[in-house]
Amino acid sequence: MTMRTFQFHTGGDCTITGPSTVPGAFEATFEEDWKHLTQLTTIPEVVAGLGLTDCGLTPNLEADISAEGCAAWPSVADCGQDFDLLAMDANGVYFGVRPDDNNMCSPDGRPTALLMPVVPLQGPTQAP
Repeated sequence: MTMRTFQFHTGGDCTITGPSTVPGAFEATFEEDWKHLTQLTTIPEVVAGLGLTDCGLTPNLEADISAEGCAAWPSVADCGQDFDLLAMDANGVYFGVRPDDNNMCSPDGRPTALLMPVVPLQGPTQAP
């Protein structure tokens, strides 16, 4: 069973800064010009566990959290960049494993391993 709990969107440019020491990956810097969050559950224990209780969110309504941030997502002023990894192969697009503190706001927070592919690719692709 799958239960969707939240949805996060951000927008801005992405710059590939070069190859990573992680095999097959590149270092990528994602500018976060804006951040939007949607709470998709109303189960109180889940909402509290995600830290969303004090964010003033309305379930199923996307909210702009750019100025104030919310739970694990700091404001754009406090964290306007995400220093990540990026890889792509026939299985999809890969990003980095977020650190325990979730802080990738500076280059020293960049992940050191890749997650499973999060976006399956459609059609022919080229490996990095």
